[in-house]
Amino acid sequence: MWYAQVMGTLRWRIRTHWNRTDTVVLVCNTVALVLLIGNCWWESVAACYVALLLPLSFQVLHAYRDAGPLRRGLLFGVLVAAVWPIGEWFIVNVFGWWGEYVGAGPRVLETAVYCMLIGWLASTYCYYVGERTMDLGYSVRAACLVAGGSALGLGIVGENLFVAARMWTYVPSAWEWGAVPAFLPVSYGIGYATVPLFRRSGVLPTTIAFASVLFSVSIALGLLTGFLPRP
Repeated sequence: MWYAQVMGTLRWRIRTHWNRTDTVVLVCNTVALVLLIGNCWWESVAACYVALLLPLSFQVLHAYRDAGPLRRGLLFGVLVAAVWPIGEWFIVNVFGWWGEYVGAGPRVLETAVYCMLIGWLASTYCYYVGERTMDLGYSVRAACLVAGGSALGLGIVGENLFVAARMWTYVPSAWEWGAVPAFLPVSYGIGYATVPLFRRSGVLPTTIAFASVLFSVSIALGLLTGFLPRP
């Protein structure tokens, strides 16, 4: 009975608060997912860029005209994408190489640009759903669960899609979900779950806090699971 009541309340709140931006975010991320699934057969770097740049472009254009959580999410996402190569460069040079970027194309330090773009897209989504959860009238704790759960799911599915599309590959791990070391999606879930806690501080402080948490948790879990250090 309680489950039906909770789901009924959730459906009512979504119907009441749903807006055009929600539709844009839903459609854009669905298109990206479909194209990335298709790329498991195409194994094309060009298709990978289209799958990421197309939805990002539409969201940027929409956010330009409509200030709100999507604009803040896109700013958060692009900042995360910008600092990602620094964190990856540090881990690779201190703890060892985690695998290989199979797809060709430009890189920033050790990181392929398409990896930065998926970080931008995924970070935007996690930020957005966390903030919209609070707009629906739910608590910060609920927003943390939604943002963290979204990141966990995106980490499992997205990482495996990129491995299947031969965009990158990981060295074998004792704990894996599909072809991906399990500690990575778990780290994403923990890291992004903290984002709603910092959002009132502004996008830049939120990004710094989030990056610090994710960086620390990723290294700690990598060491605890035996994935790090690499030879």
